[in-house]
Amino acid sequence: MKKFLSFISFLLVLNFSYDSHAQTLVKLQKKGGVYYTDECIVNGLPLKKLIFDTGASNVSLSLTEASFMLKQGYLKKEDFVGTENYIDANGDVSEGAKLYLRKIEFAGIILENVEASVVNNINAPLLLGQSAIEKLGKFQFDPTDGTLTIFQGNNNYLVTGNQNDNNVISSSDFITTPNGLKYKIIEDKKKAKSQLGYMVKIFLTYTTEKDSVVFSSKMIGEPAELPITAPQYKGDPMEGFALMGAGDSVLFLIPADSMFKGQAGTPAWAKPGSIVKLGVRMISSLSQAEYDAAKQKEAAGQIGIDDQIIQQYIKDKGLTAQKTASGLYYVTERQGDGAKVESGKKVTVNYTGKLTNGTMFDSSLNPGRTPFEFTIGQHQVIAGWDEGIALF
Repeated sequence: MKKFLSFISFLLVLNFSYDSHAQTLVKLQKKGGVYYTDECIVNGLPLKKLIFDTGASNVSLSLTEASFMLKQGYLKKEDFVGTENYIDANGDVSEGAKLYLRKIEFAGIILENVEASVVNNINAPLLLGQSAIEKLGKFQFDPTDGTLTIFQGNNNYLVTGNQNDNNVISSSDFITTPNGLKYKIIEDKKKAKSQLGYMVKIFLTYTTEKDSVVFSSKMIGEPAELPITAPQYKGDPMEGFALMGAGDSVLFLIPADSMFKGQAGTPAWAKPGSIVKLGVRMISSLSQAEYDAAKQKEAAGQIGIDDQIIQQYIKDKGLTAQKTASGLYYVTERQGDGAKVESGKKVTVNYTGKLTNGTMFDSSLNPGRTPFEFTIGQHQVIAGWDEGIALF
């Protein structure tokens, strides 16, 4: 359940009624799966690359940015209000200095008195987290072209949330299960329904009571994939997933207090006593046996594709490679004279990982890194390492 909660990124399946004449369009750029705006101004200081990050609980500044702003007068000592635990986009919880930014400006939008955290990392990016995003009120995000549409009545100043009382949730047309889950069927494709233990793919979206979209899994371009498990608390949406089949869309109302109980941190937008609106569209629903068979078929097809790519790389580079029964290719650049490594023995290695286009993605030789240690045959590393290192 923790894994599910750390990932849940819900796809809203409601059609909102917005005033199309009161909106601001922000064109975000995309690089490496991250959406950002090139320039912003924080407390009067122009800064580069503000990342739109719904997974972060607060706006976050790097230690470098905060130190510079404090020395140059863009931050004052009274802006700092202590320390707190914050959640970054990876779901990790860290402690950092808590402060309030007087003003954040980007794309003609002004946000004032925004809670922020100083990340204890000199290279951390500038993130527009939930403490700022919740001030946008209603918005929609289209990941296909990076357009952020903000619906509000004042183009220059946005207050926290959306204060339209007409958006208060009415649950009179929702069904309540014996376990306390409230749901409303938006679309029923009349397909076979899921069961406990099924693997499902679903698009999901978090929204607040005021219909502010917190995060949509469409922002990352793919549905969530997870097993249906037994409900862990009253109103757990897991119970609802078992009511759905492929193609179905359902809206759930989940108490925020129950959803985040026992978690390392609660998002800033999930106010105590509030309701999280969870929209779900189920893409597929497979029994464990069906899922395993589909994965095996998929893996078999991918192995053939990968093998062709590797063979072409070997040919292009003029390498002399050998292939093991498992499909592992290796090239011996220099043969040592020591005894071969045995299973269960600890080894220490230096390594560099590169893509076939030459891009390095990791290396133990980078500054500050040390050689990597692991035990052969204990599945502490990927299978290719266990097999490959044992060849020498």
